[in-house]
Amino acid sequence: MDPIGSMMLTLQGAKADGEKLLKQNRYEEALGCYNVALQIAMQLGIREDEVAKIFSNRSLVFAKLGSALNALSDAEQCIGLNPKWWKVGHFL
Repeated sequence: MDPIGSMMLTLQGAKADGEKLLKQNRYEEALGCYNVALQIAMQLGIREDEVAKIFSNRSLVFAKLGSALNALSDAEQCIGLNPKWWKVGHFL
């Protein structure tokens, strides 16, 4: 498999793992997954609406961890990338 294909699989896995861990209230681990997903998404130049979803999910994780400023920052990043993304509106 080529490096980009491998990175895409890692990105998809990190997002899926983050969602699973978030549902299990394993916030620190979910945060790590979303950090990896964002790093790869930025390197690959993934569509902005997809990156916005990752920021939205990471914002929720930060909120669950009690890190309001980080949650707000990610929510603002999300809205900047996709102003129509409704899920993050409650963080602003």
